[in-house]
Amino acid sequence: VAGAPRAPVLEQARQAVEGVHRDPRFFAALEAVLEVLPAGAVTGVALSGDAAAAGSDFEALYHLYRLAWRNEIDEPDQLRFWRADGG
Repeated sequence: VAGAPRAPVLEQARQAVEGVHRDPRFFAALEAVLEVLPAGAVTGVALSGDAAAAGSDFEALYHLYRLAWRNEIDEPDQLRFWRADGG
């Protein structure tokens, strides 16, 4: 939702997937998506064009993961690698 505050959008997303997360395939898919989308905004790395759009998708999914499922799945490896590399 363009222009909407982030918190209500995250809550709407959490409600939309309520119950879906009981399927173990959901966690596998979420983990996979968080590993392949560029993590620009979360890491502070500037992205442009299609990468920036994909980075926005990562940011939204990452915040949803942190809000709802941080106890069920691990943080994306790409963020751990970035931090370990001095990010």
